[in-house]
Amino acid sequence: MTTDKLQGEFREVLASKVDVHILRDCLAAKLAGAARNEYGRNELAGKALGVCAITLSRWTVAGRMLPIDEQLQSTIGRIAQALFDVERLNPPAEAAPKGIADRIFEAFDAGMVHAAVENTQGNKVAAARLLGVHRNWISKYTKARREA
Repeated sequence: MTTDKLQGEFREVLASKVDVHILRDCLAAKLAGAARNEYGRNELAGKALGVCAITLSRWTVAGRMLPIDEQLQSTIGRIAQALFDVERLNPPAEAAPKGIADRIFEAFDAGMVHAAVENTQGNKVAAARLLGVHRNWISKYTKARREA
């Protein structure tokens, strides 16, 4: 999936006005499904993501109880699959201290922050309100983006 297409997906998710914590739970469930499709058993999928099999199962169960519609879940599923593919096909050059799942969550958070800041014309306080997080959380990602 291209970067422009992925940013469009992030804007679509942002437009839903669902709390970012619920969106992350949905991402976890979709990520568990993507890993299970790729690797089969929970043990292998969990190892690939850098989490235990029980965590993978919990993500799946929690994903079934989310109060969001199927279209939004489908969009998050496409984002999860795209981020999973990027991490799986392009591992870091050096041994990263974080697992694939951690890096995917960070990429998701960064994408959501970018979409929120763009939507609010650079107003970090408004972006934080839009996502339902503290403004310092927004600053963490905007600072990292400037340094990159």
